[in-house]
Amino acid sequence: MGTRIGQKYMQDLETVEIAVAVLRRFPRVLPGQQRNLANALRHRARALIAQGRLEDALAAVEESVRICRPRTVTRPVRYGRELAWSLTVQAMVLERRERWEHALAAVDESVALCRRMLPTAPATFGPALLAALKVRASNLHELGRMREAVTDAELVVQFSRRLAARRSGQEQALGLALHQLGVYLFCADRQTDGLRAYDEAIQLFQLPRVDQERLTSAVHNRDLCLSQLELDGMVVLGPYPLCAQCEQTNGGLVAVGHPQRHVRANGRESCVDQGLADIITALWNANCDTRNSCQDADGDALVVPAIGHVAAAIDVLAQIGIQARNDNGALYFPLPR
Repeated sequence: MGTRIGQKYMQDLETVEIAVAVLRRFPRVLPGQQRNLANALRHRARALIAQGRLEDALAAVEESVRICRPRTVTRPVRYGRELAWSLTVQAMVLERRERWEHALAAVDESVALCRRMLPTAPATFGPALLAALKVRASNLHELGRMREAVTDAELVVQFSRRLAARRSGQEQALGLALHQLGVYLFCADRQTDGLRAYDEAIQLFQLPRVDQERLTSAVHNRDLCLSQLELDGMVVLGPYPLCAQCEQTNGGLVAVGHPQRHVRANGRESCVDQGLADIITALWNANCDTRNSCQDADGDALVVPAIGHVAAAIDVLAQIGIQARNDNGALYFPLPR
């Protein structure tokens, strides 16, 4: 028997039941199999949750906790991992039974255990901590403790972002974390931050193997943020948010008609339309200041250089293959394809 005997049986309750029955006999001759039994009981609980059998699920996972808790004293890594996961599953069951405070107590213990053991065994307790933080954020949300829910969800995004940077195929998980963060931010009346979280989630959900249901949900929630911002008197010109820094310097403007990219070059920085990012960078690097820029749906663009910088800007654009039309100091041109 492997140490993760329950994992491959999560979708098959009958097989999990057989595994649990077999493992109950092992401690008489192989005491080390208690860990496998705790693991199988936890996966039995997850299978029972899927069937809506919450009382049976709670009994199974509580037995798993009872097996693991005393053994963490002598085997803190081996049994600590099992205890952390079992406490998180216990919180999931309690949450579904609307026992929010009891669920929070269980997942708090899981988070504390993972944080204590993380320096000793990061590869073992990192995933358990991530799962526990997701469940705790959900419980805090149900209890109306939105600031704390946001804090945990932000940590989940941070961890998910690191995983996505190191491993291919983690983009959808990061998208889900951002989408959930957006939900908590919206409920915490932080609509502009929620808008940015939803927008990044949408970009990730549009990658290959997109889940259309998730994408539709994220777009819907982004629209709710935009509607609330308009009701609050903010300036909304399109669905794409400015970054937090630029929002503070744009007189109430929070969202525009094209995806934005924050550009930094030669001591200057600002959000600009994504299609203009490289062009604005080239102008700023050549010491050409700009007062405004935008693109339209037809692939044309406008850049307004600062007074006295028009001629230099025309030369810079020509050097990168763009022939601009000067209309009273405003430069119009088609975006390079």
